[in-house]
Amino acid sequence: MGVSGIGTNNYVFGQKNAAGYAAQKTENSKPQEETANMSWTVKSENHDIILHGEESAEDGKVVAAWACVTGNTSMTVYQPHDFDPAHPVYKVKVWDSHGNMTERMVDISEVDPADCDTIDMYAYSAWLSKSGKCPDALQKFMSAHAHHKDRGGKQGYGSLFDKENWLEIIKEVMEMQYRAGNLKGYIDYKRFLGVLEIGKEENEKKAQSGGNKTDQEESKVETDIQVKPDGSRVLVMTRTVGGMAATTSIELSKPTDMPNNKAEEEAAKKAEEEKKAADQASAVTVYAIDKVNVRSQPSETADVLGQLEPGSQTTRFEDKDGWSRVDYNNGTQGYVKSEYLSTEQPAAPADTPAEDTPAEENTGAKKYYSEGEVITLTETVNVRKSMSEDAEKVATAFAGEQVTVILSYAEGWTKVNYGDKTGFIKTELLR
Repeated sequence: MGVSGIGTNNYVFGQKNAAGYAAQKTENSKPQEETANMSWTVKSENHDIILHGEESAEDGKVVAAWACVTGNTSMTVYQPHDFDPAHPVYKVKVWDSHGNMTERMVDISEVDPADCDTIDMYAYSAWLSKSGKCPDALQKFMSAHAHHKDRGGKQGYGSLFDKENWLEIIKEVMEMQYRAGNLKGYIDYKRFLGVLEIGKEENEKKAQSGGNKTDQEESKVETDIQVKPDGSRVLVMTRTVGGMAATTSIELSKPTDMPNNKAEEEAAKKAEEEKKAADQASAVTVYAIDKVNVRSQPSETADVLGQLEPGSQTTRFEDKDGWSRVDYNNGTQGYVKSEYLSTEQPAAPADTPAEDTPAEENTGAKKYYSEGEVITLTETVNVRKSMSEDAEKVATAFAGEQVTVILSYAEGWTKVNYGDKTGFIKTELLR
């Protein structure tokens, strides 16, 4: 049984972790001899949240469960006793913040990941993980769900029933991993997306073909997805009828636009080297004459990567239309308004670092961190509610303490678990 939390540390039923969750047995209202079984809950010492769960003769075996701190809701997926692997159907129970329960039967073959709610998608992902078709499907869906909420998705109990295009959401997370340079994360999400797309195509073909019930009972179809080095996918279908097997291969997708083969990777590498050479040829040392923001694009509305303190030194590669493209944090490039830079070093630079901005000598920060990675802090940092230096401070994490990575974002922030708190820390401060 998998038990996980949204906005909390993951925790396992029957154990107590740093977030303060502990499994507790609670008696049913009827005498024990009249009930099928005992119910269980998982409560947090630091939140009002309760993860409900109950294994009984009526519900069956618990497959997975989650609890959401922000919505104070919980959900449990059950495998009924009459479960048929050839036609999987799960039972799902959802509890709101008042303990009111909603029950649903989810037919996996009817779930459309391009148009379904969180409940159906959670059950579908749990089935993909349990069946072995995609062992990390549930974990990837949970991360994609958290990313969607962080990006402005609806919160609360009601949002669990809102239909979403999860294929697009997961594709966005996949591409974000690629832009951040996390190739392993990119490949993992690409594999998950491929499994979902193939499943959708298979279900649509079954619905269109209909089929004779007698033929369906006498025949068996096995499918396998093969991914070629160029990123294209082939569906291999083996149909067995009366002991005779026939195999058919169907090309499902063309090579992807992303650099999957060696030739494209070499071309991209060469272009990057040429760009670096051009930058070095035009490089000029400049100094900040006042505290100024470093932005991701030459625009005052672009995302802020960080700040330059008065007197701090950096390298300028280009000065165009009032904006300077500069080196920020030894490798990352950003844009600063040219009027705040000078080729002459100021006589008395300030020495007070901006909040959430590391000292100049602290270099070597990674651009992203892997999901689940535990990091021991080397300096005291603020944990914030969202990806902004102006966002509300959730907590202060001190040097020597540890945080657990949930997801690194291309905007230069990493979502972490810190004790029983969840929030964002600038990625460059995690070292």
